Amino acid sequence: MPPIAQKLLDEVGQRLGMSASSGHVVTVSGDDGVTLSVDFSLIDSLGCAFRELRLNVPALVGCETGTLEAWADALSKRITYLLEGVGPVEIDEQAGKVLVRSQPPLSDDSGSEYYEVLLESDTQGNFTLRRYRSDRGTPGRRWVDITITIDVLGRLAGDLVDTIPDP
Repeated sequence: MPPIAQKLLDEVGQRLGMSASSGHVVTVSGDDGVTLSVDFSLIDSLGCAFRELRLNVPALVGCETGTLEAWADALSKRITYLLEGVGPVEIDEQAGKVLVRSQPPLSDDSGSEYYEVLLESDTQGNFTLRRYRSDRGTPGRRWVDITITIDVLGRLAGDLVDTIPDP
């Protein structure tokens, strides 16, 4: 497990029992300048719920879109343990962004939920993971918490860092 992922788990371990309606941000940094932030709404002994996970990779600022595509492909192959698999759906070379989503989304009669990952090289070299819900018959979408075990959170953080491409 990469050191930054272990730092995140250590911070989470210190916050067991935390519940915050407005969210609680945990941020850890690696020696390479990479910063990982998670906006938690709940942490207990088995799992956690969070609204957003962000990874800032300064080395990717201004990188070619192909580098982000390679990261999206690596993530799609490696992160197979969430509710749905993910894969690249949109590449914007002008803006330096790659959008990755659940493929296929989780769907039922009431609507659908899906993960969305945005990889950006423009100003910060950012990775952002969120989950959205779209209700049938209602326009738009809304954020919903991602709920996973603590072990899966550590694995996810490790896989995100391990798949960062060289610019």
